[in-house]
Amino acid sequence: MFQPKPDTNVAQTGRLPFGPPTVSQDSQIKSHRDILRRHNEEYQLAQGIKVELSQAQAAFPSTFVGRMSKNNNTVIPVLPRLKNPDAPTPT
Repeated sequence: MFQPKPDTNVAQTGRLPFGPPTVSQDSQIKSHRDILRRHNEEYQLAQGIKVELSQAQAAFPSTFVGRMSKNNNTVIPVLPRLKNPDAPTPT
């Protein structure tokens, strides 16, 4: 009966040829990369919102809020709240 030779390459590289890794990757390195990636994405999103908000305020005479909506809109038009002259003033 044919018995395959043990592959020493698997022990060295941690993966079979054309297969997934057989050894778990270092979770600390992966989590560190994920944290950096997340911070980069949040920074890029905040910078994009600032640019789009300034463009919207320059193009339209309205009030806008820069934040993500449910529909992935980064600039949301809002109505300013005007003070009601008949309302009692808080004391």
